[in-house]
Amino acid sequence: MHSPVGSWLARVERPSGTAEVGLHFTHGGLVFLVSGAHGVGFWRPFKNIFVYRIREAMMDNDGDYCGYIDILQRGKVTGGRLSSSGESRVYGADEALMRTVSIRINADPTPPAEP
Repeated sequence: MHSPVGSWLARVERPSGTAEVGLHFTHGGLVFLVSGAHGVGFWRPFKNIFVYRIREAMMDNDGDYCGYIDILQRGKVTGGRLSSSGESRVYGADEALMRTVSIRINADPTPPAEP
């Protein structure tokens, strides 16, 4: 299995359209949404793939908490590109499940920042 450790610019394909987000995977098993959205979770190798789960907070236009998205993906890194697929479950502020959607993610490595 090729490790996802590092920073990635990801295209998230969902039923409502495509969005770009930044992902960062650490050696210690953490994964962060670092741009386009904010969230934290973990990743683990599993056989010849890796699995990651992120909790992304949802805020309304006034900046008030209105729920969260539970993102669960199974992925691999091939030829320097990350690809994954899975489900995202959207919960309201009251913790009630609002919907479940299928998600596909394709990502390229983020170039290192210039000094």
